[in-house]
Formats: sequence, C-alpha cells, structure tokens
Amino acid sequence: MERRLWGGEVSPNVAEMETRLWSWYGEAAAKATLARNILAPVASQVRGHPSELHRRCLLIRRLCSTTDTGDLCERFSAYAIEAIALSGSLRIAVIVFETVAGWREAAAATLSGLCDMVPPLYFGPPLVLVDGRDIKVVFHPKKPTALDGDERGRPVKPTTAANHRSRR
Repeated sequence: MERRLWGGEVSPNVAEMETRLWSWYGEAAAKATLARNILAPVASQVRGHPSELHRRCLLIRRLCSTTDTGDLCERFSAYAIEAIALSGSLRIAVIVFETVAGWREAAAATLSGLCDMVPPLYFGPPLVLVDGRDIKVVFHPKKPTALDGDERGRPVKPTTAANHRSRR
C-alpha cells in the first residue's frame, strides 16, 4: 500500500493564511504567491527563463507532517525532476520538472485538489510568507561528479584545456 504524502492536517495558522490569500487575491494569485515563496531559494539555479518556470512546476499543498523531500523524490522520480523545494512550516512543496512533457505526465497522474498547476509567478502580490531558511531544497537527479563517477560507477576523469591540447 502506497503511503499518503499529502492531504494531511494543517495548522490553523496555515489554513487561515491560505483562506485569506484565496479570498483577497483569488485562486491564481494565491497559488502563484505560494509557489514563488517556496521557489525563492531555487529559482536562480534551475534552467530556463523565470517567466516560463511555472510551466514545469507542480504545487503540492497540505503535505502530511512526515513527508520530506526524499518521499517526494521517490514519488515523482519517474517524471524527470530538476528540483524540489519544501517548506516545513507551511507544509507546501513545489516540484520543478526538467521538461514540460515530464510535468504533463506527472500532472496527469497526480492533479487533485491539493496538487495543482502553478500559474505564472508574477500573478501574485509580492508577499513574503516563509523564511527562506525554512525551505529544504533537493536537486534531483544528482549530476555525476568526479567523486561520484558516471552512471556505471566508473570514475569521471577531469578534463582541462591543457589536457585537451595534449591529445592532439
């Protein structure tokens, strides 16, 4: 049986904040504001233009208190994740997929009342709802380094310009 990752209880403060955002600004602006706050630590490190970033993102609200970034990596790894940002205090995560096609597949499999598409991030008002230090970030899949080796476990040989010239 698959463990439930979202749909958990949320603190009264978070529920009230969500309700106020929805009533004051509307659904699209509220979702954009939440996503922009959660994405703040990763927005400059993911590929693509910031105005197009929302097209590759899923917003997941009301995560269970035991859900962490590892659970989300495991759940969405089949869809080519570029990054996951999770706010522990808000119990909200944003998953950034490498491609729109990966996002589309994940969205078809998971969209529900608590797992939403992200509207353009500029839709929402410039509110800061969460401290950036509270956000856990995971970049996945991890790019191989010389210490990690390649996908087959072989060490990666560093290449420099001098090394490249000596091969000629």
